[in-house]
Amino acid sequence: MNFNEIKKNRVYEQVIEQVKYLLEIGQLRAGDKLPSERELAVLFNVSRSVIREAMTVLKASGVLNIRPGIGVFIAADDESSLVRRMDRALKKDVASLQELLEVRPRVPSGVSSCS
Repeated sequence: MNFNEIKKNRVYEQVIEQVKYLLEIGQLRAGDKLPSERELAVLFNVSRSVIREAMTVLKASGVLNIRPGIGVFIAADDESSLVRRMDRALKKDVASLQELLEVRPRVPSGVSSCS
């Protein structure tokens, strides 16, 4: 018999996955302001502590910028976030390594790509 391991998902992880999914499909973009903690709790039908935990993890992973008294914003793309997204794509088998390497800019022969 082959049984699949049962994975325990914490509620805050589901919030994180939804935010990341909205980023991947382009509904959330760098600089977008998220609704307040209270509004998110209502939208997700979870407690505010769940939202706080998700926001903490997303901030630590570089997805969000939290500005006290101003709001929570989607962080601007930088090199490290691009690497994380490429890593996720490879892990999900969305793209092969070859496909990802084809995306990088081509450097004319005789020109060094290093500055």
